[in-house]
Amino acid sequence: MVRFPPALRNPFVISACLCAVMIYGTGAIKRQRETMHSVLAFPRITGLEGQVISSPVKSRSVYRFLFRPSLVFSSDGVTAGCRGSVSVTLPESQIEAFFPGRLYSDSRAELFSIDTGACLRLRGSFSGDVFRAASYEAAGGGYRSAAARIRAACRLQFRRLLYAWKKPGGLLLALITGSRDFTDPELSDGFKRCGITHLLALSGMHLSLLTCAAGVFAGIAGYKIRRLVQLCTVLLFVWFAGLSPSLLRSLLCFVILFLCPLPFITVLSVSFLLHLLLYPVHCAEPAFMLSYGALAGITLMADPVKRLLVRMIPGRLAGDLAASVAAQPLTAPVSVRMFRCYAPGGILASVCTAPLLLCFMYAGTVCIVCSLLIPRCADISYLILLFLYRCIESTVSFFSHIPVFSS
Repeated sequence: MVRFPPALRNPFVISACLCAVMIYGTGAIKRQRETMHSVLAFPRITGLEGQVISSPVKSRSVYRFLFRPSLVFSSDGVTAGCRGSVSVTLPESQIEAFFPGRLYSDSRAELFSIDTGACLRLRGSFSGDVFRAASYEAAGGGYRSAAARIRAACRLQFRRLLYAWKKPGGLLLALITGSRDFTDPELSDGFKRCGITHLLALSGMHLSLLTCAAGVFAGIAGYKIRRLVQLCTVLLFVWFAGLSPSLLRSLLCFVILFLCPLPFITVLSVSFLLHLLLYPVHCAEPAFMLSYGALAGITLMADPVKRLLVRMIPGRLAGDLAASVAAQPLTAPVSVRMFRCYAPGGILASVCTAPLLLCFMYAGTVCIVCSLLIPRCADISYLILLFLYRCIESTVSFFSHIPVFSS
């Protein structure tokens, strides 16, 4: 008779495992397409009016984002209602009109920062399931709420602040906001070749940094006040950065631990089930599967692997390497299925690069605060960040030469 460890007999763990098997078995691992339904046929539609529901992400010369239209228009003047959401692309000249260092002669004065919550009227046409917009204008006051307007303005100003730090600023922007608009393309390609792109995604590492920093600032207060400050800081950061699958997973885990300390495998399982209830569409995203798969592997297998490695490798290094190895059994199949490749060098690359990125984030956070308080510190801050950036760049370049297996 096979006896499973107590952790695997937990009802939440069992439920999460069954849900994961059902998701994979029903084909939800394939990329889901956003669907929009309207009485007007797609070929007749030349305009959409509605709200942006995801931050624009650059892909070559266009930006892609999800849009929830409330009205559709045709070239012969017909207007109809609709429901659902659709993927939209806009030329980079439209999105980057106010970005620092991006000047376009055809930009118009009424353009504004497009981000989650923006209300737009788009003009263009459908190409398959994607609406390719050629232009846009504000609709319904510009944003759905004052909070959405403030968030978009803050993200734009933050972009302008970090642009002055050139390549280090571009990497810091990606690590803090998830926006890779100014990240050096060569460095991004290096992360992909190493198989460690997930290190650039917003995740628990960012929330851990924030909670530690908030705990230090609120250290003189009582335990309850310090915990409350940490929770408010995390919620503010998630509001600013946006709900990506990996960041939402981190937030759910943090809130569950904040409310009721439980074994981490139980916390992860409850987070998984809540995530499916709140945002079921995330289950088809690579970030969702890689995030939960990596943490599940680390939680269940890191300790046994560490006991094997500690005989040959010093304790701290053995722990980091064990975590990287333990994450592979559940993430490697997803990488092969989704991206048709697997980078075995990602195990060592992750161990060496993650601490450098963490130092870079800590230094960047301190430099931002110092530069805002004392503007003269900006030049010194840039030199510090440039040194750390070169270390990261050299490490990524070294590991990117390890062969990648393609399927």
